[in-house]
Amino acid sequence: MKFYRMFVFNLVAILFVFAQQGIVQDAAVDEQQMSLDTYLELLKVDIKGKKIVLINDAITFTSEEEKKFWPLYNKYDAEMAKLFDTELNIIKEYAEAYDNMSGELAENLLNRSLDIDKRRVEIKEKYFKKFKEVLPTVKAVKFFQVDRRIQMLIELQIMANVPVLGETKKVK
Repeated sequence: MKFYRMFVFNLVAILFVFAQQGIVQDAAVDEQQMSLDTYLELLKVDIKGKKIVLINDAITFTSEEEKKFWPLYNKYDAEMAKLFDTELNIIKEYAEAYDNMSGELAENLLNRSLDIDKRRVEIKEKYFKKFKEVLPTVKAVKFFQVDRRIQMLIELQIMANVPVLGETKKVK
């Protein structure tokens, strides 16, 4: 049963990536119709529902755990969503400045991205303590494993469509 649940979770996660890739390919084909802002907003909306499904598929909650977990999860998710929005703004800035990126701006964007990474870890540490109060430790750890996989899939999806800063004459 455990193997089956993990198999289903991994299958759903893989399908999630491929489904997102389809959206990206459509966006790449018709760049003029869909701006970066529109694409990122669609990605955020699509991800939210899938995260809940993936968490429910991976973790079996008792009714008591479920009553306590989801309100806490919603608070956690709201804090993480603020960071995600900040990260998307950095990506937009990067995209807008890509052709004429200065060293100063590149460093600023990197430092802001690193700050988001630090804040993300701080939020996870804070909420791990809280999740352990409403879930057995093993389930709290499992939640963070699932959450990390989801986050990695989201980052992969976004980064697959953000070019690496190149060695061009315009880059200063």
